[in-house]
Amino acid sequence: MTLSIGDRADLVSKAQTLAKQVRGAAQLAEQTGRLADDVVGAVRTSGLPGLGLPSALGGFASPPVATAEVLEHIAMSDAASAWIVMIASTTSLNGAFLPEPTAHEVYADGASTLTAGVLAPKGGGVRHDAGYRISGTWPFCSGCLHADWITVGFIPDGEQVVRTAVVPNHQVEILDTWHVMGLAATGSHDIRLTDVYVPDTHTWVVGQDEPWSDEPLYRFPIYGMLALGVAAVLLGAARGAIADLKELASGKVPTGSRRSLADRPSVQEAVARSEMTLDAARCYLNDVVEGAWAVACAGDSLDDVTRARLRMAATGAAEAAVRVTESMYRAAGGTSIYRSSPLERRFRDVNTGAQHMMIAQPTWEVAGRVLLGLGGHEQL
Repeated sequence: MTLSIGDRADLVSKAQTLAKQVRGAAQLAEQTGRLADDVVGAVRTSGLPGLGLPSALGGFASPPVATAEVLEHIAMSDAASAWIVMIASTTSLNGAFLPEPTAHEVYADGASTLTAGVLAPKGGGVRHDAGYRISGTWPFCSGCLHADWITVGFIPDGEQVVRTAVVPNHQVEILDTWHVMGLAATGSHDIRLTDVYVPDTHTWVVGQDEPWSDEPLYRFPIYGMLALGVAAVLLGAARGAIADLKELASGKVPTGSRRSLADRPSVQEAVARSEMTLDAARCYLNDVVEGAWAVACAGDSLDDVTRARLRMAATGAAEAAVRVTESMYRAAGGTSIYRSSPLERRFRDVNTGAQHMMIAQPTWEVAGRVLLGLGGHEQL
């Protein structure tokens, strides 16, 4: 399954429109630690939170490369807004694995529904009636301030599986923990559940329960999709950093010089190398993702090597985005150290995003084990 050229162009158009709406609000959102209400409204109106949602629920079930392109466009304006869309769209994949009646309940508003969640099993569940009483604390719940529903991973007492539960936002306690260097507006606070009853109909087992939708997106690895989403946001932010430097370089005359910043050979080299680095990383990422997507569209399961290459490509792209952003930050000189400089925020946002476990250094070790024939990993 692929989106038609027209459908893909429509998604990109929605992303470009949203990018214009979030650009001017980014600085205030960082100060308040959350997206402004009008930006959240624009995100909902765009329908882009439903990129990963089954079409039967009003979503797009978008091919991964198209989703990545959308996220990049938004991140060129504001990484935090793109991150919120990324979280909502990747958690909307859960719509295909929830029992179908529950999926229709959770996604009653279709692609404008905002969801968030933490897959890591940081909680426990005690069997009670036809469900579980769940308690625990989950860190890094990006988008929890705006989400309608929140998913959490937990381990039921006496069971050898990790289950995921979906709960309405009013049952979740948000802890004020997100005081960070970058991506402040994502509001990625810790969340807590205390003895919250969740019926069986609102839980499922990741990697075991089969999707009710036969669309190929739900044969694509969930962890691979999340890694791709993180990488796409960082690539977009790095692309934005190049644009910021170009704009600055055309007008800035460094102290003690008669030439513009753009006339400096070192800056010219930095821009050229950065363009090449991003293009190469993006091309490799797209090539690997398209190959994996072809397997999913054919109805086949992805083997461990393909899954490992997905994670390698996403991690490599994220590292390239960090190098490029740092290069543009340095090339700008003293201007970039001020909070008023967009490059200063790009620098912090990209380095914060690059700490995400889906594209962090241990990914290379996991992938290397697979390539050496030493076995796979549950988070591939």
